[in-house]
Amino acid sequence: MLVDILIHIELFILNYYAASFIFSLILIFFSFSKIFQYYYEEKEGNIHSFYKGKVLPPVTAIIPVYNEENSILDTIYALLESEYENLKIIIVNDGSKDSTLGILKQSLGLYEGVIIIQQKIKTSAIKTYYHSEKFPNLVVIDKDNGGKADSLNVGLNASDTPLVVTIDSDTLLEPKSLTTLVFSILSRPNTLAVGGNLCVLNGCSYKSGKIIKKSISNAPLTAMQTVDYIRVFLYSRIGLESFGGPIILSGAFTLFERKALIDVRGFECNTVGEDMEVVVKLHEHMHRYNHPCRIGYSPAATAWTEVPSTFAALWKQRNRWHRALIDSLWRYKHMIFNYKYGMTGLVVIPYYFFIEFLGSLVEISGYLAFLLHAFIGDLNWYYFGMFILLSLGFSFVLTFLSVGINLITFNNYESVNVLFKSLFYSFLEQVTLRQYLVLCRVIATFQYLLEKLDLKKSKW
Repeated sequence: MLVDILIHIELFILNYYAASFIFSLILIFFSFSKIFQYYYEEKEGNIHSFYKGKVLPPVTAIIPVYNEENSILDTIYALLESEYENLKIIIVNDGSKDSTLGILKQSLGLYEGVIIIQQKIKTSAIKTYYHSEKFPNLVVIDKDNGGKADSLNVGLNASDTPLVVTIDSDTLLEPKSLTTLVFSILSRPNTLAVGGNLCVLNGCSYKSGKIIKKSISNAPLTAMQTVDYIRVFLYSRIGLESFGGPIILSGAFTLFERKALIDVRGFECNTVGEDMEVVVKLHEHMHRYNHPCRIGYSPAATAWTEVPSTFAALWKQRNRWHRALIDSLWRYKHMIFNYKYGMTGLVVIPYYFFIEFLGSLVEISGYLAFLLHAFIGDLNWYYFGMFILLSLGFSFVLTFLSVGINLITFNNYESVNVLFKSLFYSFLEQVTLRQYLVLCRVIATFQYLLEKLDLKKSKW
């Protein structure tokens, strides 16, 4: 009886992975074709010379900061080197307890100004508004602690430009990246948000916000995350563009139409993932009122960000990400398979539910089922082999293709050796880090379910 139940569970899991495999192939087809489209647009379209100058629409960069005394200046200096000239910078200090504000005062030559901000979105109280003697286009807002989403809303209230870009305080932009995002949002009709391509900064050499040498870290944990970033950003996010656009754009580097954010009341404070929630909210709002909507992603606009260097920090980060995914899916569950929301409701939301959310639960169920089957005897080795091939092998192949495409197009790491290094760490990821993160996501799922009725405000 138990053996029959296990066989049925194993067959269900194999069918699940087979279906995921087929849909992934479809995403690969669309993503790779779009990558080459963006590549030729970037390399042959002469975007940057055409867009150089102050005739471009002004953009406000919003950088929320909390206890970032070691990284904030590099982020600012990198942004100040942007070739996009019509740029304003708002740094929002969320009541940092370290010397972040003091460093900003000393390095930027801050002096107090009059607070004149129309509060379109309710936020925590602002304490001081600073101007910079050194950089006229830069201001710093010091406020009571209210969380990252609250800080972004303060920046949104303080901005007066048609476009705003959110940037994390440990992220370095390449000089051309912002121009590329602006081109993407202006050249494609009805675009409300465009996410940039994030690469792992760990392992690179940089000084005063300028990257001197791009390379993959020799530390296995950060190197495996580098491989993960290449696969995720060059595969699912750009592939989903053809089906209505992704519902996840990293808050570390995303350009928004400001009016659209104001219309949906900005970033939600009562959630564990404000950057994901606001993208789903934009999808939902525009479809509900029958407004054309495009959410995009540009692999040509690159920013470099720090990733966790310890397993404990990585667990904390990925646990939060997964709870953010579940929270957004729960909040907007009415969109799943709802034709009123177009391809977003029929394809994109189901993809995140059945593959990104359920995937970890299915995978750990597979491990447990096959282990139990082996323990009681009579394990079907063919089923087990297919499980390993579909769950681990395809991800390895996908990584190989993603790294290869990156190498012959944008080649962010500027070295052929990255291919061989990526393949090694991709294999290592599949047999170590993958299982660790599966367990992390499963535990995050149960934590969310237990805490759902007592969800606290998202801080940092």
